[in-house]
Amino acid sequence: MFARLSDTPGFQTTLRKVIGNNATGAAGHLNELRIADTASTYGFEVLQIGEKFDDGARQALTDIDIVLKKGTKYFAIEAKSNAPTTIIPMDRYRADLNTLIIYKQNHPGVLIPIFIFTITNRPADPRYMRLLQLEAENRNVQLIFGSPQEQVVKIRLLGDIL
Repeated sequence: MFARLSDTPGFQTTLRKVIGNNATGAAGHLNELRIADTASTYGFEVLQIGEKFDDGARQALTDIDIVLKKGTKYFAIEAKSNAPTTIIPMDRYRADLNTLIIYKQNHPGVLIPIFIFTITNRPADPRYMRLLQLEAENRNVQLIFGSPQEQVVKIRLLGDIL
């Protein structure tokens, strides 16, 4: 991972966050690094990890977890690593989706915003799962699930068909 990502902007900052005291945050940042590392092995260029971004809707800067490029297509990713029983408050989820939309509007060209919710576990509650899907669909954001490898394969396929 270090050999593949050490020159990527945001890698070292995210790596420092992994070794921090917050176990939940560390797991999320490690998930981001795993996705970025896997993407690099699948031929994606990892442009940024944790890109600071002012979406205009929040009181402070937010970030786009991972920005990838493959060919002429760019992918903005908001990665989440939650247990299947964890419920993200819908206002936070919507805010993350909206940040991706604003990021896309501020970056001309072909940008596919992909909101990644888990490493391996889909939400256990089918009603909650459907609500997540509807919110993403309403914003034209792709919602995918799976291990980092499964996510990268799906991102590559989305790039081919979108």
